[in-house]
Amino acid sequence: MVVHPGELRVDPDGTVSPTPDVPTLTYGERGTKIITADEVNQMLFNNFLTSSSQLMQPDKNERLEQKLDQLNDTINRNGQAQLSAMRKQKAPVINIHNDAAFWAHIHKSVN
Repeated sequence: MVVHPGELRVDPDGTVSPTPDVPTLTYGERGTKIITADEVNQMLFNNFLTSSSQLMQPDKNERLEQKLDQLNDTINRNGQAQLSAMRKQKAPVINIHNDAAFWAHIHKSVN
């Protein structure tokens, strides 16, 4: 069989070896498989993408925890600000005047 640079040779016993840097006529036992250079490159590229994407993104649970912590901090800050603003407000003054005219109106409306 002829092997080309960049290919991988897989022997029947599972041994994997790279091919020489020049096209070479070689003996292969029955069941020997050759993985083409294009397939090797595709496998390496896919492996690179998978590993680099995992390195670039922190763990999803960690990101969710960070967002929940930020949300809790925001809620606490806003709650404290609202409490502080409410404490600074003066209580409203309510004056109720129940004079004779008011009671006459109530008595007339009820009967």
